[in-house]
Parts: sequence; C-alpha cells; structure tokens
Amino acid sequence: MQADNRAIFESYYRKYYSQIVIHAYRFLQNWPMANEAAQEAFLIAWRRFEVFQSSENRIGWLKVTAKNVALKLLSVDAPSTRQ
Repeated sequence: MQADNRAIFESYYRKYYSQIVIHAYRFLQNWPMANEAAQEAFLIAWRRFEVFQSSENRIGWLKVTAKNVALKLLSVDAPSTRQ
C-alpha cells in the first residue's frame, strides 16, 4: 500500500509542483522562498496523505497549504527585514 501511495503522490508532485511554486511566489516575491514553501506544502501533504488524497480539490488543498506556509515564512522573515 505504501508503494502505491508513493506512486500516486509522486504523480501529484510532478503535475502540481510548478503551479504551487508560482502560487507561493505571489505571496513571497522570492523564488527560493517560494520553492521552500512548495516543498513544505508537499511535505505536509505527504504526512497527511489520507486527508490530501480524500480531498476533491487537491490543487486547492495544496494552494491553501502553500499559502499558509508562505505567510508563516513571511512572519518569520519580517523581523529581520525591519530596520
């Protein structure tokens, strides 16, 4: 079963990764941070695979997760950019 889940997840990753990076970039305006947010969103999706897999709107689930990660990254990064 784990191998099946992995293959399914890998197909979602290949299909949606670039869209999730672009979505995160809209919030972060920074490509490395957008990639980090996308990676974290997919890690969360993997850890919560049953919830992610049962979602009728997987791209929406990933976009909301990536947005939340991006906003968290902004809040962590914000103090260091304030002068």
